[in-house]
Amino acid sequence: MSVAPPPWWVERERAFGDFLRRPLLVEGGRLRADVAGAGALLRAMIVDDESGVVAGAAARLALHHEQYWMRLFVVVQEHVPRICRVMGPFALNALTMAALSEPRQPATLDDVGAVVADAIRAGLDGFVVGVASALRSDGHVVATPLPRLATHPSPTRNGVAIRAVRTVLAGVDVPWSMLSQALTLDLAHHRTFDATLSPLWQPSDDEIAAVRAGHAVVRSAPSMSILRLDWAVDDRGAGGAGAALANAGAAMTEAHSHGQRHRQTLPARLPTPTHRVVWRVDDGVAAADVDVVTARLLARFAREGYAEVVAHVAARFPPGAADWLDRTFDTFARAAAARGWWIGTRQPQTGLPTP
Repeated sequence: MSVAPPPWWVERERAFGDFLRRPLLVEGGRLRADVAGAGALLRAMIVDDESGVVAGAAARLALHHEQYWMRLFVVVQEHVPRICRVMGPFALNALTMAALSEPRQPATLDDVGAVVADAIRAGLDGFVVGVASALRSDGHVVATPLPRLATHPSPTRNGVAIRAVRTVLAGVDVPWSMLSQALTLDLAHHRTFDATLSPLWQPSDDEIAAVRAGHAVVRSAPSMSILRLDWAVDDRGAGGAGAALANAGAAMTEAHSHGQRHRQTLPARLPTPTHRVVWRVDDGVAAADVDVVTARLLARFAREGYAEVVAHVAARFPPGAADWLDRTFDTFARAAAARGWWIGTRQPQTGLPTP
């Protein structure tokens, strides 16, 4: 038979947990544990017999407080390595503390990275509400740095943690779309890794003919993502989560030696946008850059039949493109199947209600 703990014990556990979840202090361009706060907590819990018990225990509790957050920082930086490279580990650490400021915490370490990534997305959404077209470089890319964009309530969420996340993001001097694309690529890799591996499809002539005739549509691999990248946010040769425990101020603090603001080395803007396909393979996640035509066709065939795609190509591509697609579709289909991008066919949706 279980016995409920006494109220004083429950209160001490709650106070201890609240202290550990308290954000670290920013002092001298570094994140530091709250030693004074640890001492105050302990003095409220134990009787100080002037033998130094509280002083020694406070230092140990402060170290435990710091290590609690360092473990979370490592988890988050490994979960979103491209975000870490773009905004720097110190800024991401501050954002992690902001995202986890809600009383309700993730259940396990495995959940921490996803919770923080979700908070980053919700925070970013609040920067582009009503963004004028003049701030967009080419119709949809927002090349304006975050500090120059006014923050608004998130279209979907506006809790205490999201407001705190937006406050951190407002001090990150990087273009909105650069950060958004880095996050999208990080999340695509996680989604792909968690997806079920589909067996390779070897399309027959009859199956391809059925797609052409509109009797069937191709099935894209559930693991596949198609992304547009305007910055080299996936350059593995620089930065990344290797600096996981670096809690120096980096892009957000003043350098004591020179009195100048350090700047994070940002990914370069690509001369022309590239399109990245991410998909599941036997040993994990594969990624390949494709031309804009291939990316457009893969995206269209993922939701439309052959006739609809040909009509789109005829209307939006240069003259002769529809004939080119008709001549090369068989080769295109077999190449997409060989890469694991297309995994078979299905019946087209008729729009009729299910009986």
